[in-house]
Amino acid sequence: SWKGRTHEEMEELGHELFEASIGKRLFPEMRALVREHLRRGHTVVLTSSATSYQIEPMARELKLVLGVTGLFNLLFFAYPAPLIEAADAAAKSLF
Repeated sequence: SWKGRTHEEMEELGHELFEASIGKRLFPEMRALVREHLRRGHTVVLTSSATSYQIEPMARELKLVLGVTGLFNLLFFAYPAPLIEAADAAAKSLF
């Protein structure tokens, strides 16, 4: 249960889960694809339904700046930064 645990404890549990299980499931081909997109200067965004405690260790492992929670499956997107900025501006205009 998460009840009564501190933020720091939850971060540590997320790190332990990544090391023990999730990290071992990352395909080398996916790691290579992410590295190549980053090398080309693309913004790579990791989205997941997992909590930030679960997703942040993966984002750090993949050298990603942005990890977003909320979708059912892990999806990896690589878009040029101007597209991300345009999408952000469009989203802000809705509110």
